[in-house]
Amino acid sequence: LSLQIAREGAVLLKNKDNILPLKKDQMVLIGSMAKNTRYQGAGSSHINVPHPISAVEAAAGRQIVYAQGYDIHREDNAAELLAQAVEVAKHVKTAVIFAGLPDSYESEGGDRDTLAMPENQNALIEAVAAANPNTVVVLHGGSAMDIPWLDRVKAVLYVALGGERVG
Repeated sequence: LSLQIAREGAVLLKNKDNILPLKKDQMVLIGSMAKNTRYQGAGSSHINVPHPISAVEAAAGRQIVYAQGYDIHREDNAAELLAQAVEVAKHVKTAVIFAGLPDSYESEGGDRDTLAMPENQNALIEAVAAANPNTVVVLHGGSAMDIPWLDRVKAVLYVALGGERVG
């Protein structure tokens, strides 16, 4: 049931050239949220689930490469993570970036003062899209966010905080 809810709750914001749904060709999964899925909110909305499924786990059986791309706990860019992600993105058919709002950007008890995503994620998306024209972005988050790179990626899928099977 949680998988069905996650699928039905996803919102396709852009799909240029019908790049989605993805074929089983080799792809690179980029971004800390591909392994450390943000599937629920922070604070009092946090619950313990037996085993949340990440995108990396969900892609089992496909030919994938994973690159961290950014540190979810820092806003500054780790040059080596960015460079590694760009390098692997150059050599695959499709680059899929998992990004969005970390817990520190949104939770109850405080208002956001910006709609911006962490700058290290925006920089990663820009750099990967420049290296691979077939870039797809999967966005995690519980609220609106600016996506200044929209015209440089082929697809954007907003999965919100889709629950334990969102991967």
